[in-house]
Amino acid sequence: MSNFPPQTVPRGYVFVMGDNRPNSFDSRYWPSPWLPENSIIGKAFMIYWPLNRITWMG
Repeated sequence: MSNFPPQTVPRGYVFVMGDNRPNSFDSRYWPSPWLPENSIIGKAFMIYWPLNRITWMG
């Protein structure tokens, strides 16, 4: 599903996409593409790509 139409994400929700889009089971394939923000339990701690943007996040 490479030609996914633009989306308007409702307040309080997120739309998630995997970094390997052709092989990711992400919002594009879920029955309801919206993930409630309060369901997110992790936090990003590092950006490692692209290489010129490697960053530790605090």
